[in-house]
Amino acid sequence: MTSNDFTVVTEPQQREFIRTISSLNDSQKIDEYLKRIGLDSSLLINNISSDQLLSKLIFCHLINIPFENFSMHRHKPILLHRNYLFDKIIVKRQGGFCFELNGLFGWLLENVSKHFKVSYLHASVNLSQDKDEEGRYSDDGHLALVVQLNEQKIYLVDVGFGPSQLDKLLYEYNFEQTLCDGFKYRIMNGANSDLDYDYLQYFCKSKSTWTNRYRWKLTEKQDSFDYNNYLPGLSRVLKVGATFSHCPLVIIVRTDNRLVTLINRKYSVTTRPDGHKQLQRNVSGDEQVKLYKSEFGIELNDEYEADGSWKLQMEESDYRPFSLNEIESYHRIYENILENAN
Repeated sequence: MTSNDFTVVTEPQQREFIRTISSLNDSQKIDEYLKRIGLDSSLLINNISSDQLLSKLIFCHLINIPFENFSMHRHKPILLHRNYLFDKIIVKRQGGFCFELNGLFGWLLENVSKHFKVSYLHASVNLSQDKDEEGRYSDDGHLALVVQLNEQKIYLVDVGFGPSQLDKLLYEYNFEQTLCDGFKYRIMNGANSDLDYDYLQYFCKSKSTWTNRYRWKLTEKQDSFDYNNYLPGLSRVLKVGATFSHCPLVIIVRTDNRLVTLINRKYSVTTRPDGHKQLQRNVSGDEQVKLYKSEFGIELNDEYEADGSWKLQMEESDYRPFSLNEIESYHRIYENILENAN
């Protein structure tokens, strides 16, 4: 482990910034979070129901914070400590993927309303959902949320699955729901005759069939966020050969439901739910950097050493993942710095 691997927490200015983040109270963090997703705190005192508030937070999060995997292709440590996630996603205005986005969004829901009870689901993604073969599932490679409102209605919530569903899903079995994104979803128990699992399914128009997106065991949900529970799953997501290891990607949804993606250097704009490609083309390294800012709100700075082509590891052969031991070590370092900063 070298200092260059973890400058985000070892440089003096970063230590000072950690101290600043640690000193913010929850109310100040909520204000900053709401600003990041295009809202302000007046939303919380207006006459809005818990149901409406949850939908608003989900939608605004998804149209303002991109899904991206840049850290792993910059060989930057990925930490799930919430102070670190707040710094990365809210202050530095970057994005993230499921463990990061849902981990931090869960914090917002826990603190923004006393009517939200948040639980965390360790889920496994169907790796064969776009192929005509029996489902293969990632091993706890996804994090989703279950949110109970006013000790009554229960919803499945997910802001960390790339082109995520744009609203909450009522947690009722075999109940077809069409969301504002135009897609049909349902939650099933015991799909494929396995009663231990619940499944999120979406209706695939091209195949005219219901397809499993991911599955989880509701009995194993966690009522608080302890990042240590998710580090093994995180390490598996980062391994060579996993979906994220192939190339850098970034995805965001627009208010008009268009899906904007930049996968390596292939830029595309897709209308939903029909899947029509409005635009698809390859871009140069210089344009790639400009698109990160103009389309996804990610502004490159010295930390990213932008040079026109941006020094991402563009090929899977260049990719070197962090081991579970390294990930755990980085979290211990961060905890120690937090302790010394206070």
